[in-house]
Amino acid sequence: MTDKDSNGSPLVFPPMYLLPTRLRTEEQTRLRQTVTSFTENINEADIIVGNIMKRKRAEFELRRHKLRFHDATQMGPSFSNVRKVELGVLFDGADSAHRGKESCLEQRKMLPMEHYLILEVMKTRTPVCHKEILPITRKAGACNAGAADQATEGHVIALGSHQHLPTLQFPGANTKPHSLSRQTTSEHDTSLNLPQIPETLHKAYSCQRATLRSPPNKVFIWELKRIRTLRLLQGNYTGVRAYSTSIAVLSAYPFELRCAAGCSIKIADLFRQWHEKATLLEISAAASDSRLSALQLFHGIWGVGDATAREFYNKGWRDIDDVIEHGWHSLSRVQQLGLKFYSDFNEKVSRLEAESIADTVHCQALKIGPGFKTTIVGSYRRGEAQSGDVDIVISHQDETKTSFLIKNLVASLEDAGVITHTLNLSTRNSERGQRPLAWHSHDGSSGFDTLDKAMVVWQDKKRGGQTARHRRVDIIVSPWKTVGCALLGWSGDTTFQRDLRRYCKEKLGFKFDSSGIRRRRDGAWLDFEAGVSSSPLGQTCDQQIAPDMEEAEKRVFSGLGLAWRHPTERGTG
Repeated sequence: MTDKDSNGSPLVFPPMYLLPTRLRTEEQTRLRQTVTSFTENINEADIIVGNIMKRKRAEFELRRHKLRFHDATQMGPSFSNVRKVELGVLFDGADSAHRGKESCLEQRKMLPMEHYLILEVMKTRTPVCHKEILPITRKAGACNAGAADQATEGHVIALGSHQHLPTLQFPGANTKPHSLSRQTTSEHDTSLNLPQIPETLHKAYSCQRATLRSPPNKVFIWELKRIRTLRLLQGNYTGVRAYSTSIAVLSAYPFELRCAAGCSIKIADLFRQWHEKATLLEISAAASDSRLSALQLFHGIWGVGDATAREFYNKGWRDIDDVIEHGWHSLSRVQQLGLKFYSDFNEKVSRLEAESIADTVHCQALKIGPGFKTTIVGSYRRGEAQSGDVDIVISHQDETKTSFLIKNLVASLEDAGVITHTLNLSTRNSERGQRPLAWHSHDGSSGFDTLDKAMVVWQDKKRGGQTARHRRVDIIVSPWKTVGCALLGWSGDTTFQRDLRRYCKEKLGFKFDSSGIRRRRDGAWLDFEAGVSSSPLGQTCDQQIAPDMEEAEKRVFSGLGLAWRHPTERGTG
């Protein structure tokens, strides 16, 4: 059966979408066979047909099907000249939600829609051919509905304009289109020539995408980072992860945002605030919030995390003097040094100073023996102009040279007068024979401390004089066979590292650690850097020992099935 009018000519039905709610399978099948204009994409429909009787339920169904819309009966003055869309849900009360459509078929002509229309909306279309910039935030599990103070709604999609559907025209219906006012400078402009979204932005994990050293939206990103810090101080870790995911996405987006249409609700609201006021209301309010100010002050103490900062505040402490006066003896040694050198540790380290520190470490290592190689990792390797501390990876192609090296190296640096305090010295990797961390590890380590490592306070009076600032320096020793993992594990930003581990676990069944990679199924060590290695696709190859650290890291990327990203492309914020 086909749709015909009273003269036998085909009826002109606009695109329609059939809501399956409260419709039996046989009813859905019969309607789809009878009506040829049903579409599978709700965003393409001008009419939505369903067995629903209440307006609120209709709105709920539209939202549940991810349709973005405004109530056409409640549009503000700025929409007075905009043509409303009779994008409706067609009903006939309890008798049958689709009776109206059947009446059209029975009488072989289009009937006025007002008898069956319970909801008229203005549809907000997703731009750039409906392709999402980031279906990834949902895949990353960064947030759930109602969580993360709604930091992300579930995904961030391509930014663009509202695209208004034309008014539906029914033969015999008393509908008259309103004039359409062109709004070329607002988010309702349908003529924006939006750029094509890079394919990598559709990837689920940030380790699969290249971030930009200086993204076009860096000012807005900076504001989001400030909001994320507030979430951390508030103990809202779900919000922290959600904002981190959004920041990572925007850091990889190569075009300037032009409007908020298509963004998740929370990010869109923040973008509008920032675009209109050049600031965010929450940031402005936080500046005068004494509690947040105190928490931020405490969080700036080396060794004090967000939970400890809140604990200090709950004890009635409000500034550094309170901590010293009332809590000095209850502090750990790290926290005491964090207070003692508070000003020094909170002043950033320049690239030149970081290089000077690394040169000194390398020279002292060469005094122990020839052939040692060093690389500055962390934010320095990502290309940042300044760093909070200095992280240095040191290795040697002869594995016997790196075993328990950290003890001798720290002692040598102390004798040279550049290390004033050694806060932590771990030889756990040497103690297990410099083998990658076992798959079923019971040490609770996150992977960053599984290599031999020294956490020290550095002051080079020979270069800076008596007033030289104290610096935080981490020296990491890796055997050459896994130095690529060490470089990879210490070079990416936090979200990059989180997603790298998720990617290895969820896609490959591996456990990534800075000391090596193991297969979760049987705990076998996977050597991607030298010798016989296998890729995730089962391919094997015989490689010579990596000639340098970066080549070893590239082999790890290849073994994981990832395109190598320059460290400057791993700044996920």
